Amino acid sequence: ELATAICQLHPPLMIPPSARPIIRHWSLTQFTPGSMDVQPQNLVERVFAISVLTFGLIFFSWFISSMTASMTQIRTMQNETSQQFWLLRRYLRQRQVSADLSWRIVRYVEYVHSQKNM
Repeated sequence: ELATAICQLHPPLMIPPSARPIIRHWSLTQFTPGSMDVQPQNLVERVFAISVLTFGLIFFSWFISSMTASMTQIRTMQNETSQQFWLLRRYLRQRQVSADLSWRIVRYVEYVHSQKNM
């Protein structure tokens, strides 16, 4: 009975359909660069503001994602190159190639690799 009495005193929050764009706009401005200093005056303006904020959020997320993917790809390529040079040095050491010749081989391969990447 107590629960019924509490529910009667505090009915569930009923949001009118006309308030939903206002709530969505406010919620988007809480975690995007948008603000509510200049407020839309009617439903069309509010829907436009929500659309722009949503597009900005999606575009910014895409931009950050693509930058992260590019940096990861560059880092992977550098790791693969470093590993290949390490394998070359190990091979030369295992085959007991002289230090002078090993140095010259590694420098030449580094030079060819840098010319190929230009």
